[in-house]
Amino acid sequence: MIYQCFLPFSLSRRPLALLTATIIWIAFLSGAEAAPPESSGKSKPLAEANTPAFPPVQIIGASWCPLCLAAEEYFRSSSVPYRMLDIDHDRDARSAYLTLGGGGVPIIIVGTEVIRGFDRGLIDSALHRLRAR
Repeated sequence: MIYQCFLPFSLSRRPLALLTATIIWIAFLSGAEAAPPESSGKSKPLAEANTPAFPPVQIIGASWCPLCLAAEEYFRSSSVPYRMLDIDHDRDARSAYLTLGGGGVPIIIVGTEVIRGFDRGLIDSALHRLRAR
């Protein structure tokens, strides 16, 4: 089951613009630079462009959100490196939140996957896929 804290406003959603902005923001958060195409003609996925073997997880949330705190505790207890971006205290975090369409917190980014809400099953699956790369 997916749990998410909703904010008192909604944003219009434009799928193509949202997808493009999401990819750009994930690249920014992960520190990935544009990689030249490999000899096969395919470019590297963002997770592979990172130098660490296991890039950190990003939690876009708020200090007042119990699900954000639960996500932090889950990653901490699982020894998964993560970075908390608080939308109330960090302009860049707020910008990322709005770029991703807002709507509620937490928004959890695992590698290149965006998970809305706190769902351990989705998070574990995303972490498994990330580790398998």
